[in-house]
Parts: sequence; C-alpha cells; structure tokens
Amino acid sequence: MSLGRVYSSDENIFLTQNGGTPEKLFGVQSVDASWDIPFESFNAAGHGMVAYESIGEIQGSINVSRFINQPSTEDPVINYAGGEGFLTGTLSGFFQYNSANEGQAFSFKNAKISSYSSSCAVGGTASSDFSITSYGEMFSGSGAATIPTRSAVGTASAKNIFVELQDVSGTNGIQSYNLQVNLDWTALYGLGSIGQPVGYVLNYPIEVNLDFDVIVDEYTNPNISGLICESKRDTQDITITVTTGCAASDIVNKFFVENAQLQSTSYQANVNDNLSASLSYVAYIKQGSDISNLFPA
Repeated sequence: MSLGRVYSSDENIFLTQNGGTPEKLFGVQSVDASWDIPFESFNAAGHGMVAYESIGEIQGSINVSRFINQPSTEDPVINYAGGEGFLTGTLSGFFQYNSANEGQAFSFKNAKISSYSSSCAVGGTASSDFSITSYGEMFSGSGAATIPTRSAVGTASAKNIFVELQDVSGTNGIQSYNLQVNLDWTALYGLGSIGQPVGYVLNYPIEVNLDFDVIVDEYTNPNISGLICESKRDTQDITITVTTGCAASDIVNKFFVENAQLQSTSYQANVNDNLSASLSYVAYIKQGSDISNLFPA
C-alpha cells in the first residue's frame, strides 16, 4: 500500500496546563520533537551482559516556532491578563498530523516550558517561539480539544514594531531585536515514581537576554567603567511594541524588560556598507510574580 504525504494543512499542535482541555495554537510555522530513553547495559564477572535497563530520567523536547498573528491576551503561552500563561504551568498536549484521524498524533504530559523567544529583523515578521521539556510518557493518539475563536489580525511585520530604548535616540536605526527568556526547571523524582516527576522547582533568578542590531548613527558607546562599578551602573527599562497597523488598538504584543543592563557591544564595519553595532542587554526576574511583567496586556 502506498503512503500518502502529510501536508502542513493537516498538522496542528494543541496545548493546555494543569489538566485543562488542550486548545489549538495559531501561527505555527514548525514543530520539532524528540524523546530520549536512557538505557544502560549491566555486566557481571563470568557472565558478560546480564541486564539492559532504562535508568534515569525519560525526557522529551518539543520546539515550536510561530508568527505573531494574534493579541497576547488570546495567546495561551504568554496570556497573563487573567493571571495565567503557560510559562509557569505544567503542560500537556499533542501534535496532530492528520486532522481527520485523532489516532494519528503523539501526545505528551508532565511538561514545562524551558525557553521563550521573540525576534524580528527589517524586512521580516515577528516570531513567538518556545521550547518544552516533557518529563515521562509520550504516547500515540490525542483526545478532546478546542479551537478557540481568535481576533482577525494580520501578521506583525518589522515596519509595525516600535522600540523604546534609551541608548538609541530613535527607532529608525534599529535593524533587529531578539528576546530570549530561559527557565531552568528541576524535576523532582521519588522511589517508585517510574519516570514520572512528583514535583517541579523553577530556579531563580530567571535570565532575560535582549539583543539589538543598530546603525551607529543613532548610537554612542557608553563609558565602560560606568558599567563595571555598581554605584554608577545605569539600568534602563526597554519596551518592544508589536502591532499590525498604526492605531493603538492594533497592538498585538508588548514586551517589557525591567532594569536591563548593557552587557556587551560589538561593531561591524565593511566597505560600501553602514557601520553597525550589536548591543546585548541582560535582566533578571527574581520571583514568579514578576514573569507577568514581561507581557503587559
């Protein structure tokens, strides 16, 4: 029997947290998933190999890349308007690769988001990507799910992204941004848990990295000694506003990085090209309640 091709129109990913009904994610461009079962062989003198057993943690990795094409208040991953958001929840879900057959899917549970990122460059579109670590079982099939109603908005492009950055006098010289949030989870196991965690700990502080490429006409290098001495250190709040138009009502995502510190600067100079600089900032989230500040409604 010949095998048919699986088209992207038949592929969907559904997520939920804390035992809820999974809902479909919008704007998905790619999904990469893998699982690792840690087997080890055991030898005994005079017998050679006597056993082949699974030991340690069973973990899976799911990477999801998306376009920003819906308001943050409708995006379950970063929707903190209602005090929720998937960044700190325990997730379950499935990737379905045949919308007409629930059995053609792989499901996962006991999962945590390990990183979130957003980026955009001149001439491109804004992304909203995340990675998940799944602790324990992966299995075939899906189950009940919902396809939520969403606002009809366009894809956010570079021309409709606005940056408030004190070190650069205007936004015209900013060529790109890249926001990265890494969440370091420790899964807790007990005797008899059979690969399933009994709890999770989110390790603080959470590091937030924010990188910009700018045209040097709009940038002046700071006094490096002022960055080293804490008493003279100048932190700043950085806001990135992602829209799909020109009106205030067109705002779909906003990122707010508080007390960001300039960490590094590099210059790039080439014949017949603009002098450019790459700026890297770092900030730290010290407690769980501050995570929601990254995504103001």
